[in-house]
Amino acid sequence: SEGLRLAERAGDTDEQWRLRVNECFDPKFWYSERRKAAQADLPPLRDVALQAVTYFEQQQNWTAMSESLDGCTSIAIYMRNWPEALELAERRLTIPDLPAEEWVDVFSSVALVYFWRGEYTSAISTIQDALTRLKPGHPVASLGKLITTLASVYFLVGAWDEVVNLLPQLHEIHDLVQYDQYASKRLTEGYVVVLQIALAREDRAMIDAVSTILQ
Repeated sequence: SEGLRLAERAGDTDEQWRLRVNECFDPKFWYSERRKAAQADLPPLRDVALQAVTYFEQQQNWTAMSESLDGCTSIAIYMRNWPEALELAERRLTIPDLPAEEWVDVFSSVALVYFWRGEYTSAISTIQDALTRLKPGHPVASLGKLITTLASVYFLVGAWDEVVNLLPQLHEIHDLVQYDQYASKRLTEGYVVVLQIALAREDRAMIDAVSTILQ
């Protein structure tokens, strides 16, 4: 890519590795049909991302190391290599001093791998563990991904009351991020799950309240 050529010309090694890792998140891998056509690209990308992990670990650049492991995890998921995906995701849990957003992303990734493996109890306990390990001052606004994932898993296992119990946290986060389109979008999944429960229970008050937020 042009960005990689520029980074190579500038001798910016960190940026070169970041750009290589970014290829793991190429939208062409998001859709099964396009992914099938690009299957041969996956193993080389995984190998490059693992090299980036080693490089950033040596540099003690923990955020970039975590992002590189995230890239590796994504490729393992696309290859349906669930044991490796879980191993890579859990390795991110050992990285020190991550920023709040990256820390949340780590736990979300581990929980989602468990979710895709059908290990719903482990997905729930992973997120519950994250919520109990929050440090004082951790920004509540960053927790949207965790809460919505937890709501979805609770819904699938039939723990509907637990989903409803998450509403105060969803509302608190929504109030903090309502003017941030990206952060607000993360909460949509959680509110849709609550709306499905409200519709099933014919809870008119909850239907109206959640519908207003989703409009």
